[in-house]
Amino acid sequence: MSGEIEGARYAIYHAPADDTALGRFGRYWFDGDGPPDLPGFTREQLVEAQASARHYGFHATIRAPFTPAPGCGEAELRAALNAFAASQSPLTLAPLRPAALGAYLTLQPGEPAPALVDMAAACLRAFEPLRAPLDEADMARRRQSRLTPRQDELMQQWGYPYVMEEFRFHMTLAGPLKHDERDCLLNALGAACAELVATPFVLDRLSLCYQPGRSAPFAVVATAEFGGRDRHRGVTE
Repeated sequence: MSGEIEGARYAIYHAPADDTALGRFGRYWFDGDGPPDLPGFTREQLVEAQASARHYGFHATIRAPFTPAPGCGEAELRAALNAFAASQSPLTLAPLRPAALGAYLTLQPGEPAPALVDMAAACLRAFEPLRAPLDEADMARRRQSRLTPRQDELMQQWGYPYVMEEFRFHMTLAGPLKHDERDCLLNALGAACAELVATPFVLDRLSLCYQPGRSAPFAVVATAEFGGRDRHRGVTE
């Protein structure tokens, strides 16, 4: 055991590099004052709509938050991340586009991406031995979302309902919103996404992220590039 912390949770996210179109869009959308008023939204309304996504950080979930198994600490998780990343090749995919996902505004691939689904499933399997079983309180919380029988089965097996064939790669921008608010914001994004929707999406790294408590934001503690290049990062929200 090394670095085990009571109550801590970790996750495996894709957080874009700063010098990519996706990284630039993330800074535009979330950092500083963010975008100017969009049609149908005042600055205050936009900040409120972004609050949940801002708390969790600009990312795509690959391995959902989990409590490490007894005896598993951050050193073991870093080693697992490095080993998994070394076994993967970068994925070049269709550009990401703004899209609705339930009550949320997200970025999603513009075309189906089976290779991305396969990579997420492989990551799920790689980290499965390192997570503690989901407790009853977390299962009850998840079931408030009216899971399908298959999603409930996946949750019991893997600790999260939206995995394997239920996996949907997405990066949350805002929400939850009423449907008319979500659609209004979706229609208003237009020019802000011009570079993004013209640039293929390259997924070439994953990050290990840490949350000290449920009310705290996740922080990137290490990033591993596919093909074996490992890069440790400073802590960020």
